Amino acid sequence: EKKKLYKTTQRILKLLEELTVAAPERKLVVVREITKMFENVQRGVAAEILAYFGAHSDEVRGEFVVIVESL
Repeated sequence: EKKKLYKTTQRILKLLEELTVAAPERKLVVVREITKMFENVQRGVAAEILAYFGAHSDEVRGEFVVIVESL
């Protein structure tokens, strides 16, 4: 069973940092602005997605849906 989280801009980076430590191998899907014109989907482990948002800081805004792979 997958777990879904809904996060705001202010909390998404903190969540990804925490998941990098707590579950470094767990796969994630992070969707920004789901069902909207500027929807963006990132897949990978938390460290990869965190690095992506570090390089694309203009995309760290809006609403996020995070889907975490189950155990």
